[in-house]
Amino acid sequence: AQAFNPSGVSEFSLASLLPKASSINMKGKKKRERNVTDGLRRPILKAPATLQAQCIKTIVQNIEHVESFGVIPDNVQNALCQRMAFQGKLIPSTLPLFLDDT
Repeated sequence: AQAFNPSGVSEFSLASLLPKASSINMKGKKKRERNVTDGLRRPILKAPATLQAQCIKTIVQNIEHVESFGVIPDNVQNALCQRMAFQGKLIPSTLPLFLDDT
């Protein structure tokens, strides 16, 4: 025996009308993979990091061994500062590396 439902519509039929969230995301992901790989399903690969980005990453990882940067372009100095701040390595002991001596 089924319980009385005043709306006249069973809960099962309402739930079956809504798509599952996981199926929506998978369809979009599969579509992107097919578009990028010409119909073949392979993982989407990122472009390799530039040499400058790899060097900045290495410097930030080993910042405790750096005594000075010397003369470096402003854009590289800004990238170093941003990455150090993001990783929490821009601390009072490393801050003088970014200050001018002039």
